[in-house]
Amino acid sequence: MSSECFGGLGNDRNQGIQDILNAKSDICKGLEDLSRALKDLRCGKFYEAQKNLVDGIHYIKEGVRKLEKELLDPCQSIDHRTLEEIEEAVCIL
Repeated sequence: MSSECFGGLGNDRNQGIQDILNAKSDICKGLEDLSRALKDLRCGKFYEAQKNLVDGIHYIKEGVRKLEKELLDPCQSIDHRTLEEIEEAVCIL
């Protein structure tokens, strides 16, 4: 770890946790949009379905991007079990 990782360790850790929570929120929002897209499609609302599909994909991609950024941060230390849990969650998505 570099020395800059230790400078504001508490703050960096808190910010990292907040970023992961934001990523989770984005992914959940994306899944909600995809659910709405399916409902719209069943009701014949094709424009709304397409919009919700695009929005859902956008939110999920943004959430995964945020997670990836946090996981690649050299200041973050993640144990093997946590990595397996994250991998499992990505597979579910």
